[in-house]
Amino acid sequence: MAKVVEVYPNRGVLPPSLWLSLLAESVESVDVLAFAATFMHDTLADFSEIITDRAARGVRVRFLLGDPASEAVKLRGAEEGIGDLLAQRCRLTWIYLRPLLDLPGVEARQHGSTLYASLFRFDREVFVNHHLFGSPANHSSVTRIGRVEGGRLFDHAMASYERVWGRRATGAGERSSVALANGTDRLYRRPQCTESEFRGAIGRRDRAGRARPNPVDPQDG
Repeated sequence: MAKVVEVYPNRGVLPPSLWLSLLAESVESVDVLAFAATFMHDTLADFSEIITDRAARGVRVRFLLGDPASEAVKLRGAEEGIGDLLAQRCRLTWIYLRPLLDLPGVEARQHGSTLYASLFRFDREVFVNHHLFGSPANHSSVTRIGRVEGGRLFDHAMASYERVWGRRATGAGERSSVALANGTDRLYRRPQCTESEFRGAIGRRDRAGRARPNPVDPQDG
């Protein structure tokens, strides 16, 4: 038995208010698996503040996002016809996340895995954003799945998340157990950028948000 709550024709039709309410009402777990998912910072007002509040209240928060230098990100960008723009979006996301990385309860890892879907889990619901060849994730359908006793879909989706998480490709503060494209392991604690680069990125994000209250990024992964 499974509980399919709703199927959306594309991720862009999900209003920011829905994402914000799901985040703000989570009491157990928030898990994200994607390449860049820049929409979280571009369209969700107070995203970082809500994550900070949830973590302080004991919610386990995990971000599993793309390694900009990985072959998977490079290939996905090529297949979408945007070249290295996806890698740049991954770097930007890691800059945005930087203030959250040291918070108790917040964990973040970079991955270089092939993604067939992005996953956004809020307690007993998971949003499965399907990936179709050559199409941005924002243009593809989203299945909203609720967890029910004896059901399979929710657990099946989260088992996929745990497999990617368990690879420990590039974890915050942990050495990789997977050889990356250059044949060496890397140690990640934070995305490396100068303070001026970080502040500049945040400033550009805030200015863009004021100029475009509900921007939709068709290339977001």
